[in-house]
Amino acid sequence: SRDVMKKRLPYLIILLFLITALCAALSGCDDNERLEMNLAYADSDKYTAAHTGNATEITSNIEVEWGVGNITVRQSDVVNFITFRETCEKSLSEPNTLHWRAEGDALHLKYCAVGKIKFEKGFRKDLEIFVPSGVSLSSLEIKSINSLITCSASCVDLDVNSSEGGIFIKDCAANTSITTISARVDVVSSSPNQSLQISGVSGQIKTTVDEAIENIDISSSSGSVTLIAHAQIGDAHVSTSSATVSAYMHASSTKLTVTTKTSNIFLYVPLSNGFDLKTKAPLIGGTFGSLNKVDNGEYVHDGIGKSDFRLDSDTGTLYIDPIQE
Repeated sequence: SRDVMKKRLPYLIILLFLITALCAALSGCDDNERLEMNLAYADSDKYTAAHTGNATEITSNIEVEWGVGNITVRQSDVVNFITFRETCEKSLSEPNTLHWRAEGDALHLKYCAVGKIKFEKGFRKDLEIFVPSGVSLSSLEIKSINSLITCSASCVDLDVNSSEGGIFIKDCAANTSITTISARVDVVSSSPNQSLQISGVSGQIKTTVDEAIENIDISSSSGSVTLIAHAQIGDAHVSTSSATVSAYMHASSTKLTVTTKTSNIFLYVPLSNGFDLKTKAPLIGGTFGSLNKVDNGEYVHDGIGKSDFRLDSDTGTLYIDPIQE
């Protein structure tokens, strides 16, 4: 919910300090230092060390805990079961190898064995997960220190948590939750989704909506936020501290609320679209030019549909410009 998202930002700042301390303890966030992982997971004796494997039983839930390296999850026409493999330019001892376990309908993938495991300077290894075409996962959970995460597999619930790197999601989950410190986030939704939640501190966040979505909640401290809506959004909320917000609202009859303390807000709307606008921004600029002032801080533009915009900045300027169609 929106209230939950508002509460996340202070915890993210706390998480930033914890990650910094973790990186210092693990010596794993700088390519000039050795990576040291200290994983702890239950029933470690039931895990298998292997570079590749597959879940031969029916698997609908995947959980990944990774260190440094790319993670890719995608559909495949050439596999009958969920298949995975790790790749690394360096040779791996058994403790440094991926450890995995299939348990009921769940597949667990771990970066390495439990305990303190040391890797060479500049170490990284990548993980690929292949999901059979036509199969939709119930849940996919990914936790990572520093990864480029790309996901295009179908699933109901997606939860991604990565402190650094990049997160790229396309057509994935009905319910998507992304938490990061400084990773760049790029989400494209071109299939009907229910909700999208993104919490970041300093990484850039970009969300493109190509199919109607019920709810979007985005919070960022200092990383810029870009929202591109080609389809209707039932309710979109963006909150930032000092991050610039740019909203390209191509679709009509969309609801958008933006709150920011010190940054500017850029709103782009087709001249043919109708909307109501309420704002507490001290200044309004841009070239839209055809707003009818109803009351102090309240404006109306007549056109197709009726979008609802609530755009507030304590000290920044609201710019409104037409989208050329």
